[in-house]
Amino acid sequence: MTRIPRALTIAGSDSGGGAGIQADIKTFEAFGVFGMSAVTAITAQNTREVCSIQEIDPKMIADQIDAVCEDIGADIGKTGMLANSAIIEIVARKIRQHKIPVVVDPVMVAKSGAPLASQEAIRTMKKRLLPDAVLLTPNTEEAEILAGCLIQTHREAKMAARKLAQKTPAVLLKGGHLAGGTIVDWLILDGKIHEFAKKRIVTKNTHGTGCSLAAAVAANLALGFSLLEAVRCAEVFIDRAIRWSLPLGNGHGPVNHFVEFKNESNRWRVLKEIREAIDLFEKENIAGLIPEVGSNFAVALPFAQTLEEVAGVEGRMVKTASGVKAAGGPCFGASNHVARLLLGIREHDPTIQAAMNIRYTQETVAVCKKLGLRIATFNRGREPRAQKNLEGRTLAWAAHKIIKNHLAPDVVIDQGALGKEPMIRLLSKNPQQLRRTILNIHRELKALLNREQ
Repeated sequence: MTRIPRALTIAGSDSGGGAGIQADIKTFEAFGVFGMSAVTAITAQNTREVCSIQEIDPKMIADQIDAVCEDIGADIGKTGMLANSAIIEIVARKIRQHKIPVVVDPVMVAKSGAPLASQEAIRTMKKRLLPDAVLLTPNTEEAEILAGCLIQTHREAKMAARKLAQKTPAVLLKGGHLAGGTIVDWLILDGKIHEFAKKRIVTKNTHGTGCSLAAAVAANLALGFSLLEAVRCAEVFIDRAIRWSLPLGNGHGPVNHFVEFKNESNRWRVLKEIREAIDLFEKENIAGLIPEVGSNFAVALPFAQTLEEVAGVEGRMVKTASGVKAAGGPCFGASNHVARLLLGIREHDPTIQAAMNIRYTQETVAVCKKLGLRIATFNRGREPRAQKNLEGRTLAWAAHKIIKNHLAPDVVIDQGALGKEPMIRLLSKNPQQLRRTILNIHRELKALLNREQ
């Protein structure tokens, strides 16, 4: 029988679903790990505040852990909110009894600022739980409490991480609370320091970030990765979960745990949409819209960020003596230029999912205007010289220039340059709408040409 990786979260319940055991189990399942829980506290909270907390009797916590471990078993444990010393004592004892390796997320303060652990509990945690942890994952506020020092700079954060590494086998100190456009997390492992740097994402929707990062490390350990690799995977996961966070509630909305899952589950649909576009355009013979370099019909996965997450027509669609033909079939990573524009646009307007380039003519521009499409133009001659020297960056630059108030146009007119064919690129919120727009332009152009003849 295939082994199923299992992870046990020992943490508080978040009624808002963004943090605590809810976030942990979502994260476990996102990585294909079976999630289980031992609830240590019940909280009434939402995106704005923690309204009330009811701690669970330590015996009940012990019974939950025993029930899971004596039947299902656990490859890894992950702790969260442990509100008092008695709870920490029983959790530490049960972890040793059942020989569960554990990632400790020292949850002490809620995103709203509400305290979630007493001073006595903090002392007990340092004495009873940290020595047996596989990894400790404090943010800078928690690290200040545990290490007993002030953290305001990257240098102070690294010093605090090294100090904490004397109390526990490994430390991942999260630097998101420090100022600056770049966030750095520091992993102290076997005396060495590993830095994980990423661009800060400007959003207030970061509820559950700490829980989810620690749970992602735990999930990857359950899958058999080394601690260093588990942290690397978790860092990528949380970056994307924050980038595509959910604007729920009126306070700090939750991160999005299912970015990768939703991308993967939509791959077949995206390829199907492109196949249908190829068949339709070949049947309708839209040769008049195909530029000399060929056309590509590109569709992005729901949370696409890379060229490999945008599908297109392999080899593009080209004009032949018998009409429009696709050189190949739908394939992820097949589009370059159209996909780059699409990704650039999505940085400002993530609702845009599909794009296609078509031949530039004054008649086509006139038809686009007649159809009521919103048009934007960019001039390659105004592109900064340093930008021109960066391969593939022109369309990202263009995307930044043409976006107005975070709303993408329907049509992007590229006036071309020396050695660069002028081009019209069409954008749409979904591939079905884009196919309809292409056909409308094609039919209007045919009608216009027939009238002129």
